[in-house]
Amino acid sequence: FRFKCLLFTCIKTMSAKNFAALFNGITRQIIFEDAEITDEFLKEQLYPEITQEEFQALLSKCKTWLQNISYSNMDLKQLEAFLKSQMTRNKENLTEDQMTAILKYWKSNKDKVQATLLSKTKWEDKFRMLKWQIDLGYKKNKEIDNSKAVFQLGLTKCNGTEEELEFEVNNESLNNMISQVEKIHAKIDSLSK
Repeated sequence: FRFKCLLFTCIKTMSAKNFAALFNGITRQIIFEDAEITDEFLKEQLYPEITQEEFQALLSKCKTWLQNISYSNMDLKQLEAFLKSQMTRNKENLTEDQMTAILKYWKSNKDKVQATLLSKTKWEDKFRMLKWQIDLGYKKNKEIDNSKAVFQLGLTKCNGTEEELEFEVNNESLNNMISQVEKIHAKIDSLSK
């Protein structure tokens, strides 16, 4: 009980600015995997006056909140309800200023956090560009013969490297390819309705 009272007193007296900076630092550490942001760095820069035990308790709560907020992809109304529940639960979690700091932070950083989390879950390659050209083959008497389409596809691998794939198709193969793409398009349309 004594520890909870100390933590509550500590949390109540912290400035909203330092708290916002702590939340930002934790986000950079956990979500963006910034190795330069360590627990020790955050304590030294933001809360050198509190004990290590108090700081670890605060850090643990903030990390839990961040994970709940981020992985649940909360909108601002959901976040506000969540934070208010944290404020009323045991009356020791969060101040009004700190709640405001988290709401403000989430409002301006939610999209970036969600994009980062989403990119971490993608394991497949991504399509990034398509180029094409038509190569005309000529006979000696200038008649077109053996025309083909040349495609160049750009892929970004899940590890960040880029790769290009080039292939050629004749008229018959191109018609088959177009037919298959139309089938895919129709299937996607039917599933998305």
